[in-house]
Amino acid sequence: MRAWAAAAAAGIAIIGSGHAKDYINGLSEYLDHEKLSGIPLVNGSINLLACVLAIVFVAYAFMPKKTKAYVLDFSVFSPPESWTFHRSNIRPLCEKHGKILPEHIDFLEKIAYRTGLGDEAAVTPFIKEADESKIGIQSSRVEFRETCFPAVQDLLDKTGVKPSQINFVITNSSLFNPTPSLSTTIMNHFKMSPRCKGYSLGGMGCSAGVIAIDLAREMLELYPNTYVLVVSHENITNAFYAGKDPSMLLINCLFRANGAAVLLTNKPKDIRRIKYQIKHIVRT
Repeated sequence: MRAWAAAAAAGIAIIGSGHAKDYINGLSEYLDHEKLSGIPLVNGSINLLACVLAIVFVAYAFMPKKTKAYVLDFSVFSPPESWTFHRSNIRPLCEKHGKILPEHIDFLEKIAYRTGLGDEAAVTPFIKEADESKIGIQSSRVEFRETCFPAVQDLLDKTGVKPSQINFVITNSSLFNPTPSLSTTIMNHFKMSPRCKGYSLGGMGCSAGVIAIDLAREMLELYPNTYVLVVSHENITNAFYAGKDPSMLLINCLFRANGAAVLLTNKPKDIRRIKYQIKHIVRT
């Protein structure tokens, strides 16, 4: 409850109830009785106005405050050394696949050194083996488990939050949206509560991460005393392309194995240990 609004409502009610009487008594010293015949109307109007203002302030005083959203902590995928992929390996890998034209390999090498990706970025073993028979829905699921499960587990370990305490799970992956969904996969793996609800966002491109955080913020505004887990991932096994269309080859140079988990909350008990407060989210 807003204390200042309640105090204002009480003050207006007190002032309104006593104002009309003082007003009439003051005028009676200067005017005769006939000229004061319209004063009761003034008295009623002032009381009515005071009553309306008091109701407005009381309603505002008891209106629930907008709940704030906080980032408790986050964690990112740390790839094993065996997944490391040096940019100098791009040409041998493309030649091993055997379907990428030489001029396209030159193009991929040039792009790889201009995207800002370092030589410690990771590529899944399925891609490094250059065996297209191993690239499919199952290998894509393995990539999701290997990248996102460790990030979520590390986040839970850092925060001390139990999986059963999480109320919502939101995942975002633009191109990889299998059944069962990614949010359901996480909820089942970590044995979260049956009351936990999952949302899987897909087909939204690179803006999906921001949209997922915005959805989490809206959940926290609606549901008090809540934990929301957001997991962001882009699956490179599912998106890998080894054909002759250069526009489709470009994705091979823009992404590497990835996974990130963020835990948001509005619990008052966690305010002292939060890392950030969500104040503004810009969606374009």
